[in-house]
Amino acid sequence: MNMSKILEFYNNTTPEEKCQLLNMMARDIIIPYRKKNGIHDYELCEENPVSMNGTAFQLNTKEFSKHCNS
Repeated sequence: MNMSKILEFYNNTTPEEKCQLLNMMARDIIIPYRKKNGIHDYELCEENPVSMNGTAFQLNTKEFSKHCNS
């Protein structure tokens, strides 16, 4: 792993560019959560997986999208 390249990218890109990178990586991101019957995971939404929410990156899950569209 080339940490200097990672740090250079992090320090020299805008939040919007970082958001775009996260959108490109969305298929590889899962969010684990615990339920009574074991560990499950959320997948990110296919339409809008990551968006800016103020200065933070908001991860939009498929379940959250269903909630918003109902």
